Amino acid sequence: MIFRQLFDQETSTYTSVTQRLFTLPDETRVYPGHDYRGHSVSTIGEEKQWNPRFAGRDRTNFIEFMSAPNLPNPQKMMEAVPANERCGNVKTTTGAAIA
Repeated sequence: MIFRQLFDQETSTYTSVTQRLFTLPDETRVYPGHDYRGHSVSTIGEEKQWNPRFAGRDRTNFIEFMSAPNLPNPQKMMEAVPANERCGNVKTTTGAAIA
């Protein structure tokens, strides 16, 4: 069951990126949602050419790659997950939530 859920998620991701985002003009700017080595902006063209998850991969290769990416957790993961669960509200040291 878990494999099926992962397979469906990766299939959905691949389809969304390749059939929606990658159909935009190559000069369209995109902004990463995580810390990607200090890169704060890219373009559709750059992502098509350089993104290791998509460049040179078909759907099957993408699913295989994403099923076992062996990546470290993103920086500030311990802060990000609880904040995401609270719709972006981060608790301060006093316990008060800030948006």
